[in-house]
Amino acid sequence: VAVAGSVWAAVSGAGLLGEWLFARNDHFTVRRVDVRSNGRLQPSHIREYGHVAEGMNLFGVSIDQVRRDLEGVPLIRSAEVQRDLPDTLVVRVTERTALARIAEGAAGFPVAVDQDGYVLGPSAGRPSLPLITGVSERGLAPGSVVREGTVLDALHALHLCDDAKLGAVVKIHTIDVRHPDYLDIRLTSGTRVLMGRDQLRFRLDK
Repeated sequence: VAVAGSVWAAVSGAGLLGEWLFARNDHFTVRRVDVRSNGRLQPSHIREYGHVAEGMNLFGVSIDQVRRDLEGVPLIRSAEVQRDLPDTLVVRVTERTALARIAEGAAGFPVAVDQDGYVLGPSAGRPSLPLITGVSERGLAPGSVVREGTVLDALHALHLCDDAKLGAVVKIHTIDVRHPDYLDIRLTSGTRVLMGRDQLRFRLDK
């Protein structure tokens, strides 16, 4: 009992000392939140999503929680959060980029999706994005994620065509995914290609 009590007292004391030296130390008050994004989200929005602001304690902020809060936002693909002693919190955000439109969105309106199938919102104003049709999932709205295998394969094919060399030759206009065994692809030139869903890189290169 004496040994256990001594260990508990030592651990508790170390915790209180650490809190006094760091989490309650005014020297580590956040005076600057350095926020940058590769997209269009405003720093003020990112701060709000991550629940961070000047005046907080740099060591009182849970780095993991801020990152989870940010990555829980549909528009954000990944986030990096770091402490820059003594008074700066650094936040770097990578936003999701629309890769295609899905015709069968919520309320019958096309929606934009990224390469992982995250629905970003209505695709109005993005008519140049390739259109995916024949999707069986319904009610796709901002924040939802497409799980349909044929759609994910179509998005993978489009992502492969983002490669500068391949994309210069293979310009996809629409992909019909209603058939389970192949993708029905229409190129911008009008050419129709029925492409098996396996070995997409090899087939696209051919």
